[in-house]
Amino acid sequence: MASRADSVVGRAIRWLEGTDPRRPWFLWVHLLDPHLPYELRGAGGRVAPSSPPDWSAPLSGRFEDGGLRGIGPIREGEILGSDEERRALRRLYQTGVDFSAWWTRELIRAGEDFSRGRELVWVVTSDHGEEFFEEGGFEHGHSLGDPVLRVPLLTSGLGRESRVARPIDLGPWILSTLWPEEAADVDPVLGSQLLQTDHRLLPCAPPGLPPL
Repeated sequence: MASRADSVVGRAIRWLEGTDPRRPWFLWVHLLDPHLPYELRGAGGRVAPSSPPDWSAPLSGRFEDGGLRGIGPIREGEILGSDEERRALRRLYQTGVDFSAWWTRELIRAGEDFSRGRELVWVVTSDHGEEFFEEGGFEHGHSLGDPVLRVPLLTSGLGRESRVARPIDLGPWILSTLWPEEAADVDPVLGSQLLQTDHRLLPCAPPGLPPL
């Protein structure tokens, strides 16, 4: 599968190996494993476990070509409607998250090795979360609740200052870090450069969102 995290990260590392380490570089990597059809992944970056885990028993017979399909019946409660099945569904999703996290760590390590002592700025985030019936729905694209809006945002370049960070601020922050002369022309409505306060923007985060 071309879009699997191990394949994508492998191609990214090969790209690094073919890049001149003396020159600045910018690399965007998009991983899709924590996404339907929720293919069962193994621990430690393995594509699949050696045998189905015990917790996956309630999902038996629901897999096609290694993944889970048919979102409509799940949303409507026609299948996978019991608490046991829904817990197993969430754990199935978690295997994709863990798989992506493992390969993301490998990519960061490769980037650090390639940088050879130069500062490496990396960012890990997501375009959306996933709901598992916390607010009565499933998956994403149907609501704006916390399960969908609260996403991870990790970076090597923010230190430990306690601030609420928003994905909308990433673009201006990256621009100001890499090309400060261009950042001066950024419309503040597009973001606040992550660690700056801009009162022309909406509030930084919904109540309860933990600081970075």
